[in-house]
Amino acid sequence: MVKTERKENEPLAMGHYAALFLDILNQKNKLSSLSMLPATPADRPAFISALKETVGVVNQYREAFDTYLTQAGKARDDLRRLSPEAYEQFRKTTEIHLKKVGFSDSILCYAPLMEIGDRIPVFGVLHLMYAASGVFLAGLADGCPCRGGLEVGVAGTFPEVGFYGPVLYQAYDLESKVAGYPRIVIGKEFISYIQSIAAGPANSPKEVLRCELAKTCVNMIFLDTDGIPCLDYLGKPIRELMDPEALALDEVVGFAKAELERFRGEGDFKHAERYHRLNLYLDTRIRELWGREL
Repeated sequence: MVKTERKENEPLAMGHYAALFLDILNQKNKLSSLSMLPATPADRPAFISALKETVGVVNQYREAFDTYLTQAGKARDDLRRLSPEAYEQFRKTTEIHLKKVGFSDSILCYAPLMEIGDRIPVFGVLHLMYAASGVFLAGLADGCPCRGGLEVGVAGTFPEVGFYGPVLYQAYDLESKVAGYPRIVIGKEFISYIQSIAAGPANSPKEVLRCELAKTCVNMIFLDTDGIPCLDYLGKPIRELMDPEALALDEVVGFAKAELERFRGEGDFKHAERYHRLNLYLDTRIRELWGREL
């Protein structure tokens, strides 16, 4: 269960949501050194240092999501150059309803898919994919990888419980049982949702916008070497949106290569194979789309 704050008299919202579940890797090993409280004052500095290291990583991930959501809001404010009427229509249509909940070393971010008024929910889905890409890459650059699952399903918000429903566990299963290595796996229902919108009618400006947004979402998915659909966090839509310098690609690649060599040196062929696949993705995308050789 994930508890979130709920305003008094706020109606329950049971319906379909897009849910992203992220697990920050390697925190279990860091926490193992904290299984006992310091026995002496001399042990206290090392204990506090180890605690700060793992807590700091979790906080960095949560702050990265907060930063993205803040920047997304500012981008909408930049459109105030439109006429008041046009801006108000755009604001209603593309209103972003992303929520984030952190618990332990995991993060849940979700967006409602219910069409209320002029809102186009797939706009929030696209921002969820953009946010996931940026946060995922930032984690790799900092040497703190994560793994995730992104799915569409039923959930609701409940008093004293918050966001709760099957989609939470479906996204968690994708992360814990399917992903296997640092990547974000996309669920079947998520793919079905965006494909159906992308192929939908486009007889009005709103419908055209909805279709184009969904097509961008579709283009942010790729089939990995094992045939599993995953978030294409360095694909063409990200290339068109992001500044290469802002993504710290050298640090991303450096970490992935260092981990591959470390696992090979330790004889850990299971993890070496996983990081080989990560390096293969990075090499292919950066060479073909970002015009760089690694």
